[in-house]
Amino acid sequence: MVKSSANIDPLTGKLYVARGHGYIMNMATAFYGVYHQAPYECQGFINEENEYLDRKEAFAEAMKCGQIIEDTYGNQNLYSEDIWEQIEDRFYELPATEKTKQIAEEVVSKYGRKQFTETKERIRRAMKVILADSYFDKYLKESLKDLDLPEFKLEEKVLKVKKKSYPIKKIIKEYIELKI
Repeated sequence: MVKSSANIDPLTGKLYVARGHGYIMNMATAFYGVYHQAPYECQGFINEENEYLDRKEAFAEAMKCGQIIEDTYGNQNLYSEDIWEQIEDRFYELPATEKTKQIAEEVVSKYGRKQFTETKERIRRAMKVILADSYFDKYLKESLKDLDLPEFKLEEKVLKVKKKSYPIKKIIKEYIELKI
């Protein structure tokens, strides 16, 4: 069964996982302060065993499990929208596997490493997109819930991320150091 959308980081091979591929790119930027760009070849899904599936493999899995009953776009590729209500609604990271490392290497070879290296301008532009996305608030709050902050502190931290445009990782570090 297909569990969630997943993007391979072309530089490391690790997986970023969330409900949709666009959200993954935005959340990776927000959480890690790096501009995460995933070309089509790096966009896929994970199954219940957290194995990476490309769009064609995920399509076959979703058909076999009855998650979808037809080929919406006629190309035997799965899209997040095909199983939107059935997939996880949270953001997290999984370690690289041999398969994802190989795909990452092929993509970097095809497009060049420079295409995927971070720049401040790319981060700034990506953060603008993220902060304009109202869905970002939901992901951010869900991700910070594990910190057991009182509701007013949670709101304060969400605003802090949005106003200063710095990554959640920094807020978590502050929390650990200052014991807010």
